Amino acid sequence: HSIRKGELIPTSSVSDTPSGLKSGQVPISIRASDLPEDIELGEAINIYWVPEATGIEEPQMPELAISGAFLNSINRKAANFGSEISLTVSVQNSEIFALLKATASGRLVIVRSNG
Repeated sequence: HSIRKGELIPTSSVSDTPSGLKSGQVPISIRASDLPEDIELGEAINIYWVPEATGIEEPQMPELAISGAFLNSINRKAANFGSEISLTVSVQNSEIFALLKATASGRLVIVRSNG
């Protein structure tokens, strides 16, 4: 729409990024051992899904769930009370459902991206 003099424009409305490439912040819970100890905020990461071993059938291979995500926050304090920690990761909006689906069963492993 046309913009009038003095009209305020929300920053979310101003972007040269196509809507399919916009990102969202997704909170996830992982085992403390499934995150590199020296990883830092802002690093590019890949998220792998590791299926649960049932013992009855042959183990499934892990799968790359999300490539090119970014680590936004880590709450390591929660690990003091158990083996789980919480993270917030930035992923493209088009990948949010895939990430949430991967959290339904099995576990997630965070791997530092090499590029």
